[in-house]
Amino acid sequence: VWQRMIIISSGVVMNLIFAVIMAGVAYRYGVSYTPTVIGDVMGGGPAWQAGVLPGDKLLKVGNMSAENPYLRFDDFRMEVALRGKDGQGTAIPLTVERGSQKLEISPLPTNLYDPEGGIYMLGVVSPSSTIYGMKSFPKGSYLEKSKPDLQSGDRIVAVDGVSLPKDPRFDEPLGSELTAVLQTKWDRPVRLTVERPGEKKDGPSKEVEVEIPAIPVKTIGLDFEMGPITAIRKGSTAEAAGVKVGDKILSVDGEAVTQALRLPTLVASKAGKSIELKVQRKTASKEKNEAGSEAVSESSELTCQIATSDQPQFDNIAMFGGVLTLADVGIAYEVSNIVSSIDPSIIDGDAIKLGDELVQIRWEPGDDGRALLKEIYTKRGMSKVLADQ
Repeated sequence: VWQRMIIISSGVVMNLIFAVIMAGVAYRYGVSYTPTVIGDVMGGGPAWQAGVLPGDKLLKVGNMSAENPYLRFDDFRMEVALRGKDGQGTAIPLTVERGSQKLEISPLPTNLYDPEGGIYMLGVVSPSSTIYGMKSFPKGSYLEKSKPDLQSGDRIVAVDGVSLPKDPRFDEPLGSELTAVLQTKWDRPVRLTVERPGEKKDGPSKEVEVEIPAIPVKTIGLDFEMGPITAIRKGSTAEAAGVKVGDKILSVDGEAVTQALRLPTLVASKAGKSIELKVQRKTASKEKNEAGSEAVSESSELTCQIATSDQPQFDNIAMFGGVLTLADVGIAYEVSNIVSSIDPSIIDGDAIKLGDELVQIRWEPGDDGRALLKEIYTKRGMSKVLADQ
């Protein structure tokens, strides 16, 4: 009997010994994990509205009893998802470390970023490095055509001869720093300095200069009327100027805003200056009639002076639930589906007219284009989607 007991228990004992050994190795050398340093913030999202910035570090989430400087990004994401599902409509408290400051904020999770799964998020992404990780450029992209000398494994260390600042927490530049620098040069080519690994595994790296062209933006030849402001970033210059959710932007520095899609680049071109923003604000007054009282919608026009950031800024746009923002001043706004501008060089004839309402877009590529799209997108990516989604 005792021999059988030894045989049966030997597996359990070995598992226990192995677990102790691996725990000792992990304690000695550490275990890699993704910290809760914010890599980027989705424009107009919950974290954006609360004033979270790239580079911020989350120390405490929800009902945690104490701050945790080693909080994992996956654990944070899971906590937000569970908290959002269990307490729909309830804000989640966060403790944020920004330099020597600690901030207490409470953004409201949303499931707009995942319309099918319904997972609640705050609109933030994990930190990234400045190492170029793609083995090839995306098919059909402008970079695939221009073919700059950028290789997988290249570490970007400078832009136009100016070194990227190192984050003292990682002793290397973060991807958010690179993004911020590239945003200031959004309309022109840049020269990247990269550290390229040696041909041999232990060989010395070398510095290489890589020219990256300015990438033109593709358009369908239409632009649309402005919709209302949907969010104001906490602590922004727009908030200080008194701009409110529901306002509609009419003009910038006296120039009427008729192309909502082009407004972010218009404001970015005025970085470092104070801009005059004219908005339309709805008001409500009550008038009594024979049936009782009813609300009558009225509006007034207000002019605000708003300071912009020193350098052009652009926010990340989520694939689902995304909105356009004026990152320089902290405004998120809706783009209507009413056509306000038509480019005759792209759209001929009178098939589409000003004032038309866009209901649906269906892309119909040729045979070559269809074959390329099948390589790039999943079947779901090629399905029909209504314009309001």
